[in-house]
Amino acid sequence: MKTTIDLKDFFLTKMSIEEIKGKDLPQVKMSLGLSFGVGVSKNSPNLFKVTLGVLTHPEDSCSGLKIEASIDGYFELNPEILNPDEKNFYILVNGSLILYGILRGIVANATGVFRINKFIFPTVMMQEEVKRFFENKDKLNKTKKPKTKEKK
Repeated sequence: MKTTIDLKDFFLTKMSIEEIKGKDLPQVKMSLGLSFGVGVSKNSPNLFKVTLGVLTHPEDSCSGLKIEASIDGYFELNPEILNPDEKNFYILVNGSLILYGILRGIVANATGVFRINKFIFPTVMMQEEVKRFFENKDKLNKTKKPKTKEKK
């Protein structure tokens, strides 16, 4: 059976874990931010690179772990299965979901040696996260004022 999307390879491109000592006890709830990127191969329209970035840190004065991580994944897409209009969104959502699972395991393993307990990224609805990311990006782009040149 031919799958819709195949992970061909992945590389961790950034990993930073810092223990933050706050006034309060370690916080179970931490903020989580995700960023996304997708690109297509120049050689084949069915080969894609997906980039997933994750940032988490404790809230306010709480102790916890500040984690910055980024991972690139290289995927092959079966073009017969998908509508061409949905291809980029499909590859970004599913590629990010696969990479998130990989990164989740790497971070849980790496944070297990800190005094503060091991940190496991929460389960996320990747489709909703990708939509929210691009909606926020669109809002930001609309609020930026266009640069104008001064006449001399």
